[in-house]
Formats: sequence, C-alpha cells, structure tokens
Amino acid sequence: MFININILAGLASMLFGLVYMVLTLQIPHATIGNAFAPAIFPMMVGAALFVSGIVLMTSELKKERSGGQTAEKIELKFHGFRTMRFENRMILITVLAALLYALVFNTLGYVLSTIIFLGILLFTLNGRKKWKTNLLVTLVFSVAVYVIFTQFLYIPLPAMPFVDL
Repeated sequence: MFININILAGLASMLFGLVYMVLTLQIPHATIGNAFAPAIFPMMVGAALFVSGIVLMTSELKKERSGGQTAEKIELKFHGFRTMRFENRMILITVLAALLYALVFNTLGYVLSTIIFLGILLFTLNGRKKWKTNLLVTLVFSVAVYVIFTQFLYIPLPAMPFVDL
C-alpha cells in the first residue's frame, strides 16, 4: 500500500494542531487584563497548524486527481514490518539539532543556541556554497527576535552567559 507523504504530513499537522488547540484551553486565565490573553497566541499557532494541514492535504489530493507530480510516496507493509522509502537525512539532522538546542538553550542563552540551531539547519538545506546567506540569516534572525521579545514585548529570554544583552 502506497501513501503520499504530504497527505500523511497534512493529517499529522491537522491532528497536532487540533490537540494543541484543545490543550491551550487549559492554560490558566490571566488575573489582570484580558483573561484569555495567555491563550490567544498558542490558539493561533494551533489553528495555523490545523489550516496548514488542510491546505497541504487538499493540494496533494488535487495533484493526484489531476495527474500532476505529487510528493514521494512511502510504502507501508502491514504484514510484518513497516518500511518507508524516503530521504531520512534531513529528519535525522533536524531531530538531533533540536535535541542539541534544547540541551544548550539555558546554558548558552537564546541568541547563541538559536544561531547554532539555525546554522545547522541552513547549512544542511543550502550547503556550504551559501555560507554568507546562512550566517546572515542566523545572526539577523536570532538577534532580531531576541530584541523584539526582550525590549518590545517584555518577554525575558535566556541571555548569553558572558554578554549582558
């Protein structure tokens, strides 16, 4: 049995988004101001995940019906073991980079750990030939998000251990 990988990803995104939205309803209400304020952004993230899953699934279903090029298909063998045929390298690198990010986040702070995480992902996607772009994106994104959160939104993020940003 062959299943389109994008349809499977769309279903997973929809399910994760739905569960995420339900769990945001359990966030404690604020005692000052709008009682639902702490749950607004997480609810928007869950809704975005759900809608993204729907869009991905419907676009792949339309491609399949029209005979256009669709995503790779994975083969699921239900008699015995499951085997999947697709590139696992990016998934493995992303998972390992995320684990590293989680391990060093509090120690190195937001900026350095995010630079390392994004750097790993961008160098994996773009390769070494685009090293200037990779470095520029990681530096600008990490510092800009840090400044936006700490200076404008007043949301503290772990600072670098040796620089008082």
